[in-house]
Amino acid sequence: MIRTVQAALVAAVLTVVAVVVPVGPAAAAASCSTSSSQAIVGGYRVTLRCDEAGYIHGFGRTLTDANLEALRLYQLYLTYGVSCRGSLIDSLVGGFDVSIYCPGSYTNSFGSNLTDAAAEARELVTMRLSGGPDCDGTTVAAIVGGYRVTLFCTVRYVRGQGSTLTEAAQIARLTAALG
Repeated sequence: MIRTVQAALVAAVLTVVAVVVPVGPAAAAASCSTSSSQAIVGGYRVTLRCDEAGYIHGFGRTLTDANLEALRLYQLYLTYGVSCRGSLIDSLVGGFDVSIYCPGSYTNSFGSNLTDAAAEARELVTMRLSGGPDCDGTTVAAIVGGYRVTLFCTVRYVRGQGSTLTEAAQIARLTAALG
């Protein structure tokens, strides 16, 4: 029950943050405080210290995006009780690869920029935690007109193609979700 109320509070805070409130107050309202931030290749990494969830790392193209991604990972904790954190980043053809660590597993996905890659990895984690397919980004290929992303989902490969790396990753994820 408490997690449900906290999740609703974080969702409300994230909505308000995206519209008008600076990043700092959002972290405090979500029972988190910013522990550190640093510039990295492609953007920023923000580390939050969130009560029982521990340290949560978020990545983004801007400092605000990184902080919001960390808060969204905290929201996953409040919703599903699993403490996940951004783990690794790598640059690749067309953009970035972001890995999110949840106890016992890593989930990778891709995006044209660091914010999109982090969001796509989080969406794959959310899909798995909500009972959908368990998918992980495996490869990216430049093709005529754009990119192809391949996900491995439990026992099958799913591919998506798009004009940008983000669009290819989104199409692959949506294809996996539809079965």
